[in-house]
Amino acid sequence: MDGRDFIRIQNLIIKLYTMIKLILPLFLFVLITGLSAQPDTFENLMLEPETFWNGSDGTADNFLTESFDFPALWDTSFGGYWAGGWAYSNKTDSVTSGFMNQYSAKAGSGYQGSQNYAVANSDGWFKVRNDVWQYVQIINLRITNSTYAYNSMRDGDAFGKKFGGVSGNDPDFFRVNFMGYLNGEPTGAEPITFYLADFRFEDNSQDYIVNDWAELNLSGLAYVDSIAYTFESTDISEFGINTPKFFCIDQINFDLFVNSLASNETNVLKVYPNPSSDLINMQLSSNEFATFELLSLAGQSLKSGGFQNQMILNVNELIAGIYLLRITTSRKSETHKIIVN
Repeated sequence: MDGRDFIRIQNLIIKLYTMIKLILPLFLFVLITGLSAQPDTFENLMLEPETFWNGSDGTADNFLTESFDFPALWDTSFGGYWAGGWAYSNKTDSVTSGFMNQYSAKAGSGYQGSQNYAVANSDGWFKVRNDVWQYVQIINLRITNSTYAYNSMRDGDAFGKKFGGVSGNDPDFFRVNFMGYLNGEPTGAEPITFYLADFRFEDNSQDYIVNDWAELNLSGLAYVDSIAYTFESTDISEFGINTPKFFCIDQINFDLFVNSLASNETNVLKVYPNPSSDLINMQLSSNEFATFELLSLAGQSLKSGGFQNQMILNVNELIAGIYLLRITTSRKSETHKIIVN
């Protein structure tokens, strides 16, 4: 091998090293940002058989799963009652009608025969545990009617009508709308609606009331730290909705919005000036390669690319508001809130 062969081999090694140096962070970026957590269930919550927890014991005004925080509202007036929020339950009574059976799922158990599930009462919300994750994207969850709401719509009761009416032709519905929030503000994503009952079909044989666990896709809400929900029904009066405002959920599947892969490290990025109406400087704390992605609060990717050590990002064409800047290196990934004014 002469000197020219040695130089060619040396150049090839340099090219391979350069390619690996560029590709590895991109590979890690895909791996990190596509990270999925284990489904969150309610099985970590301890209950005696055929019981529930609703905050009445005064020990807490919320309960925690591994990744989410659910508020419970127990009102101590009039002897005490469950006024709203969430309860968790393992009751299996899918038959008994009336508000005395408000903690049972019509499906008769949790999803796929699991024991525990959560029951929602009236308009409310739940949020990501901020001691575990910063943001997540909820891919889907399982949802069904409570026995109380289902039987009320099926048969009618002292407060709610029988859906479809006497003729069966009334175009009734009962639905719940989910909205995403991030840092206390709506993400801007369109609300996602789930029909717990729908009698609007021309063919009455298609009318239905949900009686088993159904999959609800919430990925369209994008990155959130909390989700709010509201009810709508065709059965209303001067006091509001007559249909019992209840539903049950189980098994929440979500993707992580990773803020840091190594929380004991200092931030890899300096972003300045922030707020800005023109240019934003992105400067790494070391001389390395990084990928970036600028996102709207609704999760829409607006700009992306890669840079070495430092880069100037032009934001003068963006509408004034809050954006998310995600930076990923081979060491970690972090997200910065960017304000365009």
